[in-house]
Amino acid sequence: MKVNQQPSWRAIQKHWCLLLIIFLFLMLASLYSGVTPPFEGPDEAQHIAYIEWLVREKRFPPQGEAAWETPLEQEAGQTPLYYLIASIPARVVGVDEPTAVYRPNPHFSAPFPRDVFDNDNRAIHDPTVVLPLKGGWLALYLSRAVTILFGVLLVVSTYGLAWQVVFQDRGVAASAAFLVGFTPQILYISGVVSNDIPAAAFSTLTLWLLAVFLRRLHKVSFFLPFTIGAALGLATLSKVNSLVVAAPIGVALLWVWLSREVLLKTAVKIGLFMTTGFLAVTGWWFARTWFLYGSPLGLGTHDLTPWVVDDPEKLAAFGARWLEVVRYYWLALGWGTIRPPAWVYSLFFLCMITAVIGLVLAFMRWLRAGHRVTTTTILYVILAVAILANALFLEIWMRRVIAPYGRLLFPSAAAITLFLILGWRNISRRFQLIPLAFIGLVALLTPFLLLQPAYRPQLLSAAEIEDLPPSTSLFFGTTVEQPIAELISLEPLARSAQGDSALPVKVCWRVLAQADVDYSIFLQVIGPENSLITHRRSYPGQGLLLTTSWQPNSVICDIMHIPVFKELENTLVYDIEVGMIDEPRGERLLIFDQNGKLQSSSFLGKVRLASAENLPNEVADLSNLDGVQLIESAVLFASQQGDETVAIMTQWATAEPLLKDYQMLVHLIDEDGDVLAQADGPPVAGWYPTSWWPVGEIITDQRELLLPDDLAPGKYRLIAGFYDLATLARIKEPVLVGILDIE
Repeated sequence: MKVNQQPSWRAIQKHWCLLLIIFLFLMLASLYSGVTPPFEGPDEAQHIAYIEWLVREKRFPPQGEAAWETPLEQEAGQTPLYYLIASIPARVVGVDEPTAVYRPNPHFSAPFPRDVFDNDNRAIHDPTVVLPLKGGWLALYLSRAVTILFGVLLVVSTYGLAWQVVFQDRGVAASAAFLVGFTPQILYISGVVSNDIPAAAFSTLTLWLLAVFLRRLHKVSFFLPFTIGAALGLATLSKVNSLVVAAPIGVALLWVWLSREVLLKTAVKIGLFMTTGFLAVTGWWFARTWFLYGSPLGLGTHDLTPWVVDDPEKLAAFGARWLEVVRYYWLALGWGTIRPPAWVYSLFFLCMITAVIGLVLAFMRWLRAGHRVTTTTILYVILAVAILANALFLEIWMRRVIAPYGRLLFPSAAAITLFLILGWRNISRRFQLIPLAFIGLVALLTPFLLLQPAYRPQLLSAAEIEDLPPSTSLFFGTTVEQPIAELISLEPLARSAQGDSALPVKVCWRVLAQADVDYSIFLQVIGPENSLITHRRSYPGQGLLLTTSWQPNSVICDIMHIPVFKELENTLVYDIEVGMIDEPRGERLLIFDQNGKLQSSSFLGKVRLASAENLPNEVADLSNLDGVQLIESAVLFASQQGDETVAIMTQWATAEPLLKDYQMLVHLIDEDGDVLAQADGPPVAGWYPTSWWPVGEIITDQRELLLPDDLAPGKYRLIAGFYDLATLARIKEPVLVGILDIE
């Protein structure tokens, strides 16, 4: 049989744009990989441990509880295809001499909210250990290269899928390939050791083959259905969540039968060939894990993770978790902590909304055209089913494990991408250039504006060092004779912080000697009765510059972010303590002054922390008030005995900022105005000085007044006011706060 085939160069010429997109993707993914230090991809340490296990142990890792006794942890439950492929170059170069050692950063700061770089590194890095690349370090980067190659397969398969769905429209195919290849999160995950991209690539390949099958249904052969099943098997053998692609396959088979394009007998055969191809690839693995561990999909291992949802109340609201999923889908690097400004996410959402508008317009035009169902229509339905099935799986998974990770939508990334392109094009073919240009620009800038700064210590310039304030004259070291560092300054960068936020504090050190231990810097916020309110610990350089790498005579400045928790009870002015500690041993460095005198503590800063829950209800209406005003008062306990105390509660607010810290007076006076007893002192026992009072906030003071032993029966007045302790001048004439009736 004679086949009319174009020369290969003509085919290349026809699809030159795809080759260009592949080239750009390879360059950009390699750049992402190069600026991302080892072990900084999501679960990358565990993925690498899986590959090393295959190389060293020459067998599959254990699952279930036994997996948590290995460095693989929950990743031991993953299907093995990606790791088997990545282990091939690792076997060639070896994983030892030297071994790629994962040193977790004990101060990794993912749990608390912030929008700045601070301890985003999941691992501790020493560039001198990695270079020159050989042994385990080279195996790590070769494994990343394998992921990048699977990213190429994802781009090609997306192009092929779009080519089949919007039949041979080169513009749609190229746009879809560009968008999937330039989605920042896909680029990032393609540059680390991860099985998400292989799973996405094989899932997209499956959808592509399925589209080819439906386009060629009139000349059906059983080889293509077998190949579709095998491709789904490869996807599932890369990651179990790829099984969601079985849903669109099922819809396709149902349509094949209902449309009467083939006989029922033929449709059954097609389904059997697909199943055979799938089982030929995956059957051995599922049978093995079911027999050995009673969990054919390996999901039981994940049920032992610390982030399993064991209490439904821990589950975030539906909208909140899916908002996170969408953010993660577009751009959330590292372990989700490295993120662009909020306005970038707003533009991503705007791109999605405009695409939805375009799709709605297209659907309305289809309805007006008479609802004609074609192969293209069914392909759209199949892609929609792929997205819905993936989303449903992720929703079920998030109810089982805390995992709002957009990369878990990657098996349907090509379908999502194609719908975005079609939505934009339905508004205008030129309009699609705007979101594509925006996403492409974000992809190009991300390595330079997000990845590099997150993993590079931010040091002061010479001019900035000259502008630093005079030293605190506090020194830190293991002995008085050998100080390691001098504390130059501690400066809260915000005078006040509210609950459920982060307080930035700038801490500057002058290095006096190179340390032989990696010391952590700690900041502690201390409240009444020496209570620990909150704290932050970090290696210097926001977790990136160890004290063992400090150079004498250099100046190191950190901006550390102290979490202010939502559960904060009292709005007060708290003390900030700074120090250095050998974390594993729990031993603090000594603190001493320039004369060598030891200091018991180093409280060098103050900050007002406001309760997130109580503050909104504690704002007074001062429109008719002037200066400090009494809002409310009460005598909480009045003794009938002359030798006891009176507890007094007063609430105050100021209509204008107070520039000094004034004393509060509380006096017990008789009818002649003579003072019989007093309880003077700073407001709130000194924990809320008046110079910190915000205009309009109600401040509550409680104190006890000791009654004289010889207090005669009668009625006495309790008055309160404020005065300057230095001059004794009153800034607030005393006002009546209560009557004390002694019988």
